Amino acid sequence: MRTLSIVSTRFVQVATVVSARVAELLCAPIFVTNDQGMILASSDPHWVGLYFDWNERRTAGQYLRIPLHYDTQVGEVIVGESLNREPISPRLAQALVELVINQAAILDQLPNQQKFKNQLIYDLLHGRVQDEVALRQAKDLGMDLSPPRAVILVDATDYVSRVAAREAASETDKRRRTQLVIGSIVSFFICQ
Repeated sequence: MRTLSIVSTRFVQVATVVSARVAELLCAPIFVTNDQGMILASSDPHWVGLYFDWNERRTAGQYLRIPLHYDTQVGEVIVGESLNREPISPRLAQALVELVINQAAILDQLPNQQKFKNQLIYDLLHGRVQDEVALRQAKDLGMDLSPPRAVILVDATDYVSRVAAREAASETDKRRRTQLVIGSIVSFFICQ
């Protein structure tokens, strides 16, 4: 009997990137499993959610197993035989998989540039940043703060939060309605 293993979303995202990139580079079937052997990502999506059965697979060919440690979780990248019948050096495959894992982990940890822009605007609106610092940060983010700007505060809480009277909106509806309000305001000023 298998115990339930909780897998973080970030771990699955890294596993998905690793399986796709390694499969492309090695032209081989790739499986990424969690610590229980459940396939989290694969070059063949039909395997995702199933358990990798070593007894069944041993006769099907040779597999290379490379440990995956990320976000306090452990798994395994399993590389199958090349689909184009080219031999895969185990040492080279292991080095490649480790490089792809490191690259995916680093990219996953990089903050989104839009988050920095939003934080800078928030800090500007609340007077939490000095002008010189704001100008330098804006320049680093590719923003030009030299033209004058105006701020419009719109309270659209009722529109965004309720689909109908006394009915709460889902998060998807809220995002859609928020984007609709923003788009309407932007298009109003662009058309003027």
